[in-house]
Amino acid sequence: AWRFYSDSDHAGNTETSNRYKSHWGGLATLGGAPVLFVARSTGVAMAHPDIDEDGHADTSSAAVEVYAAGNMMHEMLHLAYVAEDMGIRFPKPAVLQVDNDACKLFILGETKHTKLKHIMIRQSWVRSLRDANIIVPRHVPSKKNPADIFTKPVKEELFCQLRHMFMHDCHPHTIDAISLPVQD
Repeated sequence: AWRFYSDSDHAGNTETSNRYKSHWGGLATLGGAPVLFVARSTGVAMAHPDIDEDGHADTSSAAVEVYAAGNMMHEMLHLAYVAEDMGIRFPKPAVLQVDNDACKLFILGETKHTKLKHIMIRQSWVRSLRDANIIVPRHVPSKKNPADIFTKPVKEELFCQLRHMFMHDCHPHTIDAISLPVQD
């Protein structure tokens, strides 16, 4: 079964060189094995041309979560095209698991009035994917969202628990049991 996760960290890296940019991460697994993982910093508001920066941090945690979900949906669509070309079944709708309630409500269209107009305009196609029943959001607790390890430092115990959700221990006897094709 396919699994998809998205997460962001709103200006969590306070390093001077990071300039409080947010980070987003995404993970796609098939049969429990990682097929895609993404970890990137984001700058969403452009700086003045005289300033040597590629963007500023966003001011809203909900906005960066929606931005992360939108980016992950883009990655999911790409995976759907590749899977289709390879004859691999891809779910419809694909379920994107997010750990932010505001993000889920935004994607579902359950927000009445919002101050996230800049995100609404940029990510309106997210709702189009939802309306076409291609991708739908589902809430997952942070402690069960493995994309968390791509966005922020987590304690070792939680890191190992989340990592184990998609990177299973490999024992020597398991490797011996795998038969690889011999190449000439």
